[in-house]
Amino acid sequence: MKDKLNITPLGGVGQIGSNCTLVQSEDENILIDCGILFPYEDFFDINYLIPDLREVEHKISKIIITHGHEDHIGAIHHYIEKFPEAEIYAPLFAKKLIENKLDYKSLSKKIKPLNNKIEFGAAAITPIHVNHSIPDTKGLMITHDKLDTAVLFISDFKVDLNSPYEAPINLDLIKVFFK
Repeated sequence: MKDKLNITPLGGVGQIGSNCTLVQSEDENILIDCGILFPYEDFFDINYLIPDLREVEHKISKIIITHGHEDHIGAIHHYIEKFPEAEIYAPLFAKKLIENKLDYKSLSKKIKPLNNKIEFGAAAITPIHVNHSIPDTKGLMITHDKLDTAVLFISDFKVDLNSPYEAPINLDLIKVFFK
């Protein structure tokens, strides 16, 4: 997979829940989000569903969380158990929510703040502030040094230029990648 960037949704497409996306460069594999799907009323004795992690046979080096909703962080302990060596990055609010989840499960894992560009091989992910119904939500700009490509990955967002609670979506940073 030389000079390629592969993006594969594992869950969350066409539904609300189980959000997870695999991003592969020639050097590393990254997962974006670790969500759960709450079952429908006619599903008996099932608390939640997650993507089938048995399908992920690659070594995962990083897990990046975009925000703190359950459909993005709800299965984090399953991912930590499956990929214990992976570094985890999350916005501050989501980081606190994840730490509470891990405490409840008696698990410990360092969660790094998602503030700056994360490089993996020739590819990189740059967090971009977006608005949503939960604070501290990030969109992700995925780039590759050897490809004339930028992928804007925003799972959930709204454009609120006058929010009294947080800064507006960072449209200026998005524009930088598309000049």
